[in-house]
Amino acid sequence: MQAETILYFGSFNPVHRGHVAVADAVLESTEAEALWFVVSPQNPFKAGKELAPETDRIEMARIALQSAVHSDRMAVSDIEFRLPKPNRTIRTLEKLRTEYPGRKFSLLIGSDNMAGFPKWVHSQEILDRYRVLVYPRPGYPTPESARSDGFTILTNLKELPQAATDVRTRIARGENPGAELPGGVWEYIKKHRLYGYSAGTEELTDEITALNSAIEQRPDDARLLIRRGKLLHRTGRFDCALNDFLRAKRLCPDNPEADAYIALLREIFAFRHFDLYNP
Repeated sequence: MQAETILYFGSFNPVHRGHVAVADAVLESTEAEALWFVVSPQNPFKAGKELAPETDRIEMARIALQSAVHSDRMAVSDIEFRLPKPNRTIRTLEKLRTEYPGRKFSLLIGSDNMAGFPKWVHSQEILDRYRVLVYPRPGYPTPESARSDGFTILTNLKELPQAATDVRTRIARGENPGAELPGGVWEYIKKHRLYGYSAGTEELTDEITALNSAIEQRPDDARLLIRRGKLLHRTGRFDCALNDFLRAKRLCPDNPEADAYIALLREIFAFRHFDLYNP
């Protein structure tokens, strides 16, 4: 009997605790021998998304697996970076079957990918030849026809709300998303300055994070908005800073500090526009 290996495709941009939790839960709820994280060059249905370099995403995945409960049954595959582009999933599957004839491969996808699955190249052939397992994602209920269509629904898995987009957004805002990342991944992001991280802003991260929480509780406090706007200005996030100062001015129209920063930031944006579009 061939050993089953589940292929967990994704950009893992970056890999986070939710990815690892899904992998552990899937191994616990199936009889598969192994699960491989297949890091993808680009999701064709998420074009335009900013991707970290492939070598960084692969290395972060390898770091993340060290924290998995079943790390001894997991691995990271870079096969999609070694195939001609544009690549398709069916080509990856056939290549793996050739390289590992003793293994039986299955696919793992989130319920958020089910709507687009019929658009995959040779999607019906994939369903006919491979087991496709589906884990739940918040806001994406599994269609009632999923089982009859050939999918295997993992109903005993909990929905995991974490998303890589949220992690990237928090980093760009100067926040510390370390609690959402497996051990070592946040340190790797900082070291390699990925997703807009700047080493010069590290000492300001905790203060910005604290202000974000305070503003959520007191959204009409102009003083908090001005404090955060000044920190965002110092860290180079001028668009976010301008938004804070404009909000503060709406709340307190006669605030000279808000007026001064708004004028300064608009001058910066005007200079950038002239410099970029009028060389």
